[in-house]
Amino acid sequence: MACRSSARAVWFLGLLVLAAWPARGQGPCRIAFPHDANPTPITDDDICNFHQVEPDFYRGGRPRPSAFPKLVRLGIRTIIDLEGSANAEREQAAVAELNRRLPAEQRLEFISFPIEQKEIESTGVSHERMQSLLRLVQQAKRPVFVHCYLGRDRVALVVALHRILQGQMTYEEALQEAVHYRFNADDSPLRRTLDRYKSPKELQSLLRP
Repeated sequence: MACRSSARAVWFLGLLVLAAWPARGQGPCRIAFPHDANPTPITDDDICNFHQVEPDFYRGGRPRPSAFPKLVRLGIRTIIDLEGSANAEREQAAVAELNRRLPAEQRLEFISFPIEQKEIESTGVSHERMQSLLRLVQQAKRPVFVHCYLGRDRVALVVALHRILQGQMTYEEALQEAVHYRFNADDSPLRRTLDRYKSPKELQSLLRP
């Protein structure tokens, strides 16, 4: 009985989030994404490009209101948002509203670490900021969900570097996986940020305090 009550409460919370969430930008995924690494009930209607990286690490696009109850039931404990401040403020407010009605052991921690448009279009992400972001991912309460708008480029950069640092993949394998999930591998600021760490010396420097 308690489990059924808890499940009803989570779905009710999802309805509350839905009522407070703006409709703009919440349409279906605009391009086709693979679905080969998503052993969860989360669909494209909930989160575009949602995939499991590790047993306690998930990646994807911006969560729509329907996603929040599913993320809670999946056991997610931290959401790291790589989008800009306007969306982060809305999402933080939605998570705060959700947390007010969840038991302590189910509450979500929300972290905003925006990779800004200037970094995407011209400068890339600095070494110091990549250090800080990867440290956040490594130290976050697990399971963790990292997202940007469509889960393509900003998230792919983070996941690729995480994979390489953890010894799970070589640079070439991590890049291939990123492209599979629609990373733009052309000469771009984010690709150049990733390429910076082809050097083992530069890669290891990401781990330094």
